[in-house]
Amino acid sequence: MRASYDTYGNDKGSDDFVEDFRKLKRGSIIIVGVKDEASAKLSAEAKAVFAKMGSKAVSELKYR
Repeated sequence: MRASYDTYGNDKGSDDFVEDFRKLKRGSIIIVGVKDEASAKLSAEAKAVFAKMGSKAVSELKYR
């Protein structure tokens, strides 16, 4: 799967991310990159998805 989620300009961006990532099979390899800004409108639910995948830094996201 290859996708892009605009969590800043699209109010539904975090929801789309959460929906797609919940469909991934256990053991999937995931690469995530951020273009510009991701912290301001990334939902708590999206952050929880990252934490469940093993992220230790998602709770420390700061503006740019």
